[in-house]
Formats: sequence, structure tokens, C-alpha cells
Amino acid sequence: PQDEQVPELLARSGVTGTSAELCDSGLQLVQALKSQEDMQTFIRRILASTWRKVKDDEASAQEFAKFAKDFGAGDDSFQKLRELLRKASWIELNLGAGEDRLKIGVAMEKEARELEAAGQAEEALEGFHRAIAVQKLVYNFDDRCKNNAQIKEMVGKRIAELEGDVKRLSPPEE
Repeated sequence: PQDEQVPELLARSGVTGTSAELCDSGLQLVQALKSQEDMQTFIRRILASTWRKVKDDEASAQEFAKFAKDFGAGDDSFQKLRELLRKASWIELNLGAGEDRLKIGVAMEKEARELEAAGQAEEALEGFHRAIAVQKLVYNFDDRCKNNAQIKEMVGKRIAELEGDVKRLSPPEE
């Protein structure tokens, strides 16, 4: 055991990209594994937790693999990783048929509010735009809105409130 390396010790303990907590300490454990596969799994879990995924094309898959390799070798924070993922061009929303778009829209609004509270107005503005787009899908196509006027009204109010947030954060037009 004296000559075992940290990655082997961690792997024997059961830590993997699948099991590590989605936080700074989890990221540090996965980075210590020095496994590109575990780092990719960890990053995919972060993406899934925010209803995002790697785009389904070869160029995006390659960019993702390079990103995971580079980030896995660094010592950045979990928050920095989330910021970089939000801005990555090789990521898209995961609005599959089985996904609850209302829940996704609410989560996106929450994320945008967190960004605004952290002083990241430009990123918050983008987040509010995404939340509006998802909520409009719910308003126009979700069976809950089609079959329940109260839910449709509630979603409509959320959209109006989000549009107010966009207007408030948008730079004044010249």
C-alpha cells in the first residue's frame, strides 16, 4: 500500500465519475482519479442536472473530450466548471420527449436568478431568455396548459415576469 498512487487508492475506495458528489470536493476527487472517462461521466452528470447534454455530432464529441481532458488536469473549482459548461458551444438543452419542460423552465429561471445575484448580469440575461423559451413551449404545447386554465394563467404570468426581468437587465437601446 505504501507505493500505491492516489488515483489507485481513490478507485479502490469506490469513487468514480458516477458516484462523486456534484460539488467542489466531488470534482477534486474525480480530478485526482486522473481518468478521462470518469471526468467525462462527472461532467455529463452536471449537464444532466441542468437539462443539458453534449450535442449529437462528432465535432461536439471531440470538443467535449478535449475539454474533459484539459479540465481534468487542472485545479479549477466546481463553480468555474459550471460557468464554462454554460458557455460551451458544444452543449445544447436536453428537451427530450420524456422531460418535464415546466420543471426545466423553473430550474432555468432559478439558475438565471442565481447568476444575477452573483453579479453576472449578461449570463443571467441569457438564462432568462432560455427560461422564457422553455416556458413558452409549456404555455403553447403542454397538455397541462391545454387542459387547465389556472395552470396556463400561472405559466403566462411567469413568462410576463421573466420578460420583465429581461427588460430590466437589457442594456438601454440608443
